[in-house]
Amino acid sequence: MKTTPTAVLALTAASILSTATAAPKISAQSIIVNPTTPDLSVSVRVDKDTSG
Repeated sequence: MKTTPTAVLALTAASILSTATAAPKISAQSIIVNPTTPDLSVSVRVDKDTSG
């Protein structure tokens, strides 16, 4: 079976287009915003040289 460059090009284009249409779409309705501030506490300890 001999493949032609046109057939290979068509298959490549079809695979690229099918991947592009399957990409997720981001809209303002799909973004969830949490209006409350969570109670987070962070403790950071740094061992600094006091001599400067």
